[in-house]
Amino acid sequence: MESGSIGSVTVREEPARTVAYLRRQGPYAGIPDAIQELMKHLTRNRLTPAGAPTGVFFTDPQKVPEAQARWEVQMPIAEHNPDEEPEGDGVGIRTIHARTVAVLVHTGPYDAVAPAYGHAVRWIDQHGYKVVGVPEEAYLSGPDTPPETIKTEIRFPVAKAPISYAT
Repeated sequence: MESGSIGSVTVREEPARTVAYLRRQGPYAGIPDAIQELMKHLTRNRLTPAGAPTGVFFTDPQKVPEAQARWEVQMPIAEHNPDEEPEGDGVGIRTIHARTVAVLVHTGPYDAVAPAYGHAVRWIDQHGYKVVGVPEEAYLSGPDTPPETIKTEIRFPVAKAPISYAT
């Protein structure tokens, strides 16, 4: 397995955004099909994509078997619709509030992205932050991109960790 390359971790402020989302359970190999399904929903409902598709991961793959993994795909949309619960096709709309995220870009195949997560978590801890939400991946490359050049942006919502004083 090729490992790819891991970029530097940076912290940035992300503005609020409206997303269409589709929640799933099961193997992560289902992400491409879920993105396709979400895109079909956007087209049918005349919603305009406004960024890269994103995978959001609610379970830890080191603690939960992949068959039981809970995740969703999101697509930022230009329209600022009010939040909507999922429809019959499972697609909902909600606002992601402004937040601070630690970010790094992994270049390489999707099946080699795991070391980037460890790198990001160590960096977060070493630089006085704490993780305050679930991780996500923005898929910056198209489906026909050669595996060795795929770019995946990994994001962790973070906050400054409280300072502790030794006594």
